[in-house]
Amino acid sequence: MRELICLDFINIHVDSISNNNYFVYYPNSDFDVVSCQPIYKTGAIGKTKFKRLSNQSEKLGGELHILDKQRGTVFEFKEILFSNKEPVLGLILDKVLYKFPLMRIDKNTLISELFHPLELRELSEISIFYLDYKKQKIMR
Repeated sequence: MRELICLDFINIHVDSISNNNYFVYYPNSDFDVVSCQPIYKTGAIGKTKFKRLSNQSEKLGGELHILDKQRGTVFEFKEILFSNKEPVLGLILDKVLYKFPLMRIDKNTLISELFHPLELRELSEISIFYLDYKKQKIMR
């Protein structure tokens, strides 16, 4: 048995199935999402991953915020409930739909890359898509 240290500093026990796959025993707690961040032999820290432990059906939705930063604009999407999905930012620029990845920075918070103001001058619509969920668009 190996011990996997999660972001919330809760130690849970896992069995290694292969180099990249682990079996996580369901902890006896009220938590339904586990967050893990790998630490490699070199000391480098990997991207934080979030995974739902229960099989509850998720309610898709959230709030979209436009954040003005010193060097440009960032789009932030806050999910109402953790969806276990990877939403995509859709921007209609000059009547053409462009899709951009969102990076999960917290359990329910995703952000876009930084956009220069000139890149957004023909922006007419902002959407969030859950492409792995029957291509369902949830927000405009």
